[in-house]
Amino acid sequence: MLSIKEIKEKYKITPDKSRGQNFLIDGNVLAKIIEAGEVDSLDTVVEIGAGLGVLTSELVKKAGRVLAFEIDKKLAGILRQEIGGARNLEIFNEDGLEFIPEEFLDNSDGESKAEGACAREAGARVVSTAREAGACASAARGDKVSKRGYKVMANIPYNITSKILEKFLSLRPGPELIVLLVQKEVAERICATAGKISLLSVVAQYYGEPRIVKIVSSAAFWPRPKVDSAILAIKLKPKATIKEEQNFLRLVKAGFKSRRKMLFKNLKSAFVEKELEIAFKAACVDKKARAEELNLAQWLVLQKNLSIP
Repeated sequence: MLSIKEIKEKYKITPDKSRGQNFLIDGNVLAKIIEAGEVDSLDTVVEIGAGLGVLTSELVKKAGRVLAFEIDKKLAGILRQEIGGARNLEIFNEDGLEFIPEEFLDNSDGESKAEGACAREAGARVVSTAREAGACASAARGDKVSKRGYKVMANIPYNITSKILEKFLSLRPGPELIVLLVQKEVAERICATAGKISLLSVVAQYYGEPRIVKIVSSAAFWPRPKVDSAILAIKLKPKATIKEEQNFLRLVKAGFKSRRKMLFKNLKSAFVEKELEIAFKAACVDKKARAEELNLAQWLVLQKNLSIP
């Protein structure tokens, strides 16, 4: 594949600021992302915001199947021209936030929905040219997402970080691993411990085990952003039941409703005071503590001891 500089000159590329386009140009950082993803030939990798294909071109060398989503029509076209011939690559000119696992995962009858799209007659559900082309190519090869699941990897625009996490952390069936290149400050917030914990970090740590793989200088991108980034890896935990998940989210959202208030006061409007006192004692939480002072284990003990409506 051509270098970013060569692609820039060949296609007269100008990054779209409204979409937060900053392209990775540092090969060492790229290698760290691949390493963090532990990608092998049995993996299916969903890439969100493939851009100019810097990460994509490396993923196709390692993964069994790569589903690359790029919402920018011009960039999707460049991807097809430069690396579209890779047998294990499917490129979709679509918003990666619209990814639906069931369209690519195996069904019990042995046919994936992607394959089914090729067999539908006129008048059936309309799919985009990009999806239809990719799905039919996949069906012809007999490719499907590995039985063991899939991974999500991306150098995402900073402005959609929260949306990406919100979608893929709670998605069912969800990925087994998420590796993202995100703003350094966001990565640090997600990995924060008791005392600096936030709603974002509690939720992320509830669903998975986040870690910062590497801090990345702004010089690793074109154009150069104003802040540094970080490679964030989140290994997903087994999902709780939907009811348990909903109860936990209700609890922590209520707890962080007013950051300046003590947690006990935040929760008094939603729970019986006597029950709260018992739950706080069980979790070893002082009644004067604020939400940011609790660790995940304490939140889980509170959930266990509270009757959540």
